[in-house]
Amino acid sequence: PEVIDGAPLANQGPTFRLIGTSGLDGMSIAWDFTLEVSSFRNATIDAVQSNVVVDPDGNTRVDVTVRNTGNTPDTIAMTLGNLAVNGVASSEADSDRITSEGWTVALFNAFEDVFLMPNETRIVEIGVQAPAITSGTIAVDLVLHPTNFPFRTVRETAIVNISWDREFEHSLVPVDCTYLQPNSTCSASINLENLGNFNDAVSVELTSLPSFVTEFFGGDATFQLARYGQGTFEAIEFVIDENATAYQQGTVEFDLNLLNGETFASYTIDVVVGPNVAWTFLDGVSEVDSREVVSFAVQLRNDGNLEDGLIVQLQSSHSTDMGFAPPEGAIIDSDSTQPRTFEIGNLPRDSNFTLRGTAALPTDQASNGTLVLDIVVRSIFDPETEFSYTIEEEFLAKQWREDAKTDSYSLSEFVEDITLLAKGWWLVVLSVAVSAVILNRAVRDRIQRNEQDELLRQMKQKPEETEEDWMEKFSRPSNQQPVIAESPQMDSDSFKRAFQSQSTPSAPALEPMPEPLRSAATTVLDHHDIASQRSTMDQIASDIVQHGVSQPHMDNKHLEPTTAISERTVRHENPDLTQTPEPSRNVPLPKTEPVEDEFDL
Repeated sequence: PEVIDGAPLANQGPTFRLIGTSGLDGMSIAWDFTLEVSSFRNATIDAVQSNVVVDPDGNTRVDVTVRNTGNTPDTIAMTLGNLAVNGVASSEADSDRITSEGWTVALFNAFEDVFLMPNETRIVEIGVQAPAITSGTIAVDLVLHPTNFPFRTVRETAIVNISWDREFEHSLVPVDCTYLQPNSTCSASINLENLGNFNDAVSVELTSLPSFVTEFFGGDATFQLARYGQGTFEAIEFVIDENATAYQQGTVEFDLNLLNGETFASYTIDVVVGPNVAWTFLDGVSEVDSREVVSFAVQLRNDGNLEDGLIVQLQSSHSTDMGFAPPEGAIIDSDSTQPRTFEIGNLPRDSNFTLRGTAALPTDQASNGTLVLDIVVRSIFDPETEFSYTIEEEFLAKQWREDAKTDSYSLSEFVEDITLLAKGWWLVVLSVAVSAVILNRAVRDRIQRNEQDELLRQMKQKPEETEEDWMEKFSRPSNQQPVIAESPQMDSDSFKRAFQSQSTPSAPALEPMPEPLRSAATTVLDHHDIASQRSTMDQIASDIVQHGVSQPHMDNKHLEPTTAISERTVRHENPDLTQTPEPSRNVPLPKTEPVEDEFDL
């Protein structure tokens, strides 16, 4: 029979008896027969483990189940062959250990001296060592046959794929980027642990940045982590703009990406610009007048990054009358006109602010000394920080003050006297100046008019004529006789009727208006004229304030200037058109002498 799954066994088989009986005497004889099956050697591969994966630069094993399907105990010879990497066949010879392109395959638990009973199975392993790459496939055949009996060779293919598992445990190191000063830097770090099965790297990609951040650094371009490695790396670093205004808020957002660009984490960091309180004293001036009073003016500038307010305080080394001249909008606790402390707000950044005040020098001291005035300012946002300016003025003791009085005339006294004189006489000086201007203008106008009159007189003046020349013009004959035009004739009654038919009848004379009504109408008209003039003047003043004084049009320069003709036209009579006068007696020309006009303004 056919041997299937090791049965029937070798040298075993069915037993049967052959019995023969004599036909003569009825005697029987028996023969026993045994049918022994000859030995049959065979082996098969029952199963090969599928869907086997290996880590990059890792190793794994593929289980293969082999079975002795012969009917006699036997050993199996096994080897590996037909190696193919990524579908490309290798030229390596069959062996129980093959290396190609970084891959290594080998047989394990494949001892050839192990006997397998008929239909007995065993598991052999194909070990696979993958190269340090993140993708790839290897295929290898397991070749087996009964020992020294290669005629019944069988083979099956085992396939292994590289599987790269990428996973990270990540967290942001606690960082506080709030209330950052201008030009300050803030950085954030990330804790990373590579939970994948191979070396990996991450990169940082910025997604959002506030406008008040001027510089951004992405830290390391990539951060490498070995398999199961962990570490901390600086992800971002940024700088606040030096001109950033206090209390501006924003967020810095960035992503953690794999090398293929896939994002696996996103982080957001809140950023707030902190207040920078800074006041700088630019200049200070102090002066002592004749009344032994120190007047001072100190200028300071807001160099901070916010609209600030000040708490101002005046301190003195001696007990004396002193105080500030508070500016408009200052908050004062008392009703004093010269407070020693006040508060003021809404001072823009980069703006200047001037403090003014006075302090009387001590006059009752027994010895000479120095008055020290300390001007202390504090921000309303940071009252703990003080900015101070010191003024020092020396003074004399009471007993030295009398000896120090001299006839000296100080510059301040001179300025004060000049100021008093100017206040007392400025109206007189102004009136004299205005009068001088008016007189000068009048004299110049008078001279100009006299010159014009003289020029006209010279133009009109004719040469002196004698009586004979004057009479000669009337004795010249004329060849042209005048033509008298004839008018149509109409009697007076017809003309009167025609004229009255074309004209409207005359209206009766109106009675004169009463005087009170005429006076009231005149008052109303005068009032409307004044109101109209005021409205026009207001409109002109408003246009000057809003648009400035009107200027000539820019294209006027392209016009040709006109030339004034100062000569007068002299008419010359045509003697031919004049009628022949009757002879007249000689009349002498009148003689006129120029009369000087009175001086006028």
